[in-house]
Amino acid sequence: MTPGDARLAPRAWLAAAAIAALSACQQTPTPPQAAAPAPTATATAQPPAPVVPPAPASANRAPIDWAALQNAVGSYNAQTQFLRQPGINRRLRALLGVQYELVMRDLQVAGPLQQDKGVYYVTGNQAHKGGVEAVAIAMQPASDSVRVWLLHEGREQVLQEQPNAFAWPAEVQTLIQNSAARR
Repeated sequence: MTPGDARLAPRAWLAAAAIAALSACQQTPTPPQAAAPAPTATATAQPPAPVVPPAPASANRAPIDWAALQNAVGSYNAQTQFLRQPGINRRLRALLGVQYELVMRDLQVAGPLQQDKGVYYVTGNQAHKGGVEAVAIAMQPASDSVRVWLLHEGREQVLQEQPNAFAWPAEVQTLIQNSAARR
């Protein structure tokens, strides 16, 4: 034993005593853990843990009252406030974030709620700013998803809940194409 080892021995004893004292303070005894097997030269790599698929996208979304939306077809949002329906409102706010108010302004001049091939949609633009500030909101019950096309300051943006979203209705496609042709 070297002189340095002699100085470390009391410290090791104090550390062991402290650990023993702290473990005695535990209120719930923990079961002893089995020692991990020592690695061997012939050990094979463990296969990766299986990937757990995420929950369905609609599991965390506010439910949309599709029957109420069907009843609103042909009406204007200013009359029936169909976009204020709790499920639609929450989902639009979650999807759009800070752009929610901009989208609502872009619906100042809006058409009625329409349905085309199972997709509900509404289009609009800010008063006196058609072709510069416009929006289309589309919702599909089959995929339980919402999709928004936004034209702000002449730049397009598409926001959607699902990456492989449904196709835009024909009228929305025309709006998008006409908007691109004007720029």
